[in-house]
Amino acid sequence: EFSVTSASSSKKHFGLTSNPASAIPTVEGAQQAVTESLSPAELGELLRLLAALPSRKAACALLPIYLGGQRLSQLCSASWSDLDDGVLRLVDTKGRKGAAGWDHLLPITERSAALLNPLREGHLSDYILSMTRNKPLHNTTLASIYQRAGAHLAGTGKTRLFSYREVRATCETLMGSLGISSETRAWLLSHGRSGVQAKHYDRNAYMPEKKAALEQWGRYLDRLLAGEQADNVVMLARRNKSDKR
Repeated sequence: EFSVTSASSSKKHFGLTSNPASAIPTVEGAQQAVTESLSPAELGELLRLLAALPSRKAACALLPIYLGGQRLSQLCSASWSDLDDGVLRLVDTKGRKGAAGWDHLLPITERSAALLNPLREGHLSDYILSMTRNKPLHNTTLASIYQRAGAHLAGTGKTRLFSYREVRATCETLMGSLGISSETRAWLLSHGRSGVQAKHYDRNAYMPEKKAALEQWGRYLDRLLAGEQADNVVMLARRNKSDKR
């Protein structure tokens, strides 16, 4: 009865006569995840706005996007010592409070290396993302750059209102439209790994696959940045609550 692998649900009574969780309300917003994505044209507007910022600020804002939409907290915690031989080592602690976390390795492409050059100049800090001497750029400060960009672009009618959460969703959505597999995107964005094989046995860092995907992604972003016509991408829109169809 107590075996989780037992195929017979009729055996699993555990002495219960009612659902003990039935009186617990659902977590507000848990079923309404932020999954909106910008269109290629909208992402192009953002890229051009960010590229027009002062060089160091522009590099800080563009690098997370060119790296596939990385979590800002992980990038802001990365130091120059975490960058070695073309590989950036981030530490993923998501879902592991108090734990040391695990390595999340990213290959640095030629395009990403170019974005790192302005950040090396003057060596303001031991941290890669920095705009103040001896201080890392805080992830909330970096997030506010995207939030202000979203407010500005939405105010001029060029995009919808967005924050970095939508930018991260956009990166994964458009990488998928380029034919980059869901597995490769999961490795790039350090999504949670499930299953016995993935969690306990598969220790491959998949660097060749990640590098090929980021190189393809970087070329695509450069085309959007230049205002070139993007491939047709059909975006899924969130259904309006009033839409009863």
